[in-house]
This record gives sequence, structure tokens and C-alpha cells, in this order.
Amino acid sequence: MVKEILTTLGILLLGYGGCWAQDSDFKPNGAFNGRLYANFNSSLKSDDPTTGFEVQRAYFGYKYKLTPAFSMALKLDIGSPDALGETGQINRYAYFKTAAAYYKVENVTIGFGLQSTYQYKLQNGFWGRRYIYKNIAEGNSLGPSADIGLSFVGKWNEWEADVAFMNGEGYKKLQNDNSFKATGGITYHPNKTWLFRIYGDMINKAVVQSTYTAFVGYKGSLFNLALEGTMKDNENYIQGNQRYGYSIYGAYYLSDVIELFARYDYLESNIPAGDHLPWNLSEDGSAIISGVQYSPIQHIHIALNYQDWVPLASNMEMESTIFVNLEVTF
Repeated sequence: MVKEILTTLGILLLGYGGCWAQDSDFKPNGAFNGRLYANFNSSLKSDDPTTGFEVQRAYFGYKYKLTPAFSMALKLDIGSPDALGETGQINRYAYFKTAAAYYKVENVTIGFGLQSTYQYKLQNGFWGRRYIYKNIAEGNSLGPSADIGLSFVGKWNEWEADVAFMNGEGYKKLQNDNSFKATGGITYHPNKTWLFRIYGDMINKAVVQSTYTAFVGYKGSLFNLALEGTMKDNENYIQGNQRYGYSIYGAYYLSDVIELFARYDYLESNIPAGDHLPWNLSEDGSAIISGVQYSPIQHIHIALNYQDWVPLASNMEMESTIFVNLEVTF
């Protein structure tokens, strides 16, 4: 593994010198970018009802192009953790979510460093409302949205393939260990309306943990519709622990600035041999998200929506909430 990585870096350096010589008229350039997620929410039904304003997340980044082939990107992710701090208040944490260099040669882009993963990048893009809720895999911690390592993405006509070798711990845990996460995906877009994708990954510790995802999407002039399914095997490196789920979502375009959207998620864990209940029953259930999105300009999205969670455990209560979500980008 080390030899392959060093060889790749050597190729990058050689390529850098060649590109610089061939493009002496090129002027390096860069730009800042940012994204803000905020909402107002009010519980309709919950064991712990809440009402209030929340800034969910803020991203601040910079992209710089050194040559036509070489570029770099930095992104700072500022958000709240899922758990409360010692004082009982929600704390604010900042992480580098992207700190990577990219090299493009013909149809292949090579990335090295802390970067976004391709596990559900296409799905989040197709869903288009991550400011309201993440896709089913990311939202239920079936894999990190960013990790540190080496990636290759190739595009040939209607086909796209991605391969990566990652640390496997995500962008919040960057410690070294003796294992790597290998990932691979294939995307097929035969025309402008249809998309198909399959993906798989594995990381070998005491037990091999793996994830598999399949996706199909349709995007027309009046509406879009997508179905994705995902399964994680030997979760937390425990033999026989599985989680699987599917998500159906779509939108109907009322005009250029107004859309109706809806989504249904279902997530379930298996019953291990010798047990009587699913191993992750407290997190199993189904969810509905539906509402209307208004986009007065390209960089602002506002959505009034209803969200609920129906747990599979009979001793847990249903939760339902009304949200007004806001996304601002630059």
C-alpha cells in the first residue's frame, strides 16, 4: 500500500512540472465559498417537545487552481455534535472536512488528503435538500461523508467509476491504525434523465465490515424520483450485526422557484443468532418528510416541511415536527 501511494505521488509531481511548462500563460486563481443551514422547528408530538431556532451547520471553504491540472480545496465544517456537553448545553465544534489536493489527467481525477467520500455524494446531490435532512446512509451513520486517503475518479462518456483507499475513521477521527477502507462504485447515466449507481466498501479489522448501496434516479422536466437501498454487514466489527434500509424520494416542479417534495425512509436491523430482538431496535423505524421549497434566487432555498419518525419498538413514541429550513450559499 505505501509503495503504491508513493508511486502515485511521484507521478503527480512529475505531472505538475509538465503541466506548468506547457501552460506558462495560465494564471493561478481561487475563490471562497460558504454554506449555511438554519431552521425553526416546533414539535407536534414528542417525549421531549421543543420549539426554537437552530443553526445546524456552517461551511466555509476555499478552492485554488494552481495549474489547469492541479487544484486544492479546504473546507471548515462548524456544527453541533449529536450529544450534549457536560453542562447540558449543545456545544459548537469545528472540523476540517476538506483539506486535499487534486490532479486531473485526461478523464481521471486523483485526490489526496482529507476529502468528500463518494459513498452517497450522488444521492445527496439528487435529493438536493441536505439542508433539511441527510440521505438515509449518511443520516444513520452507515459511513462517513469525508475521510482521509487517496481517491481515483474516471469518466468515460455515460460511465463513471470511483475507487478509493481511506483511513476508514471519517473526518472527525484521523488517528492511524493498521487497517484501510477500500471503496468502489460505478455510475451509469445513459441520458440526461436516468442515473444508476452501485457501490461497495470494506474494512478489515478483527472482522470484515462492509457496506453496499444501490441507486436509481429519474429527473424529468416536471418531476424527479429516486430509490436507494443500503446494507451494512458486521457493523461495529461485530459478526452478524446487519442494518439495512431504503429511501424513496422525489419532487414535483410547480414553477422555476417552487417545488413540492416528499420522502419515505425505512431502516431496520437484524436479529442475531441466539437473540430475540433486533440488535439496534431503538434506532429502527420509518420516517416521512414532505413539504414545499421556495427558491427566490439561486443561492437561497427555503422549505416549509413536516417530518416524523415512527419507531419499530412498541415501547417508543412517534415523533413529529414542523420545520422551516433555510439554506444560503455563496
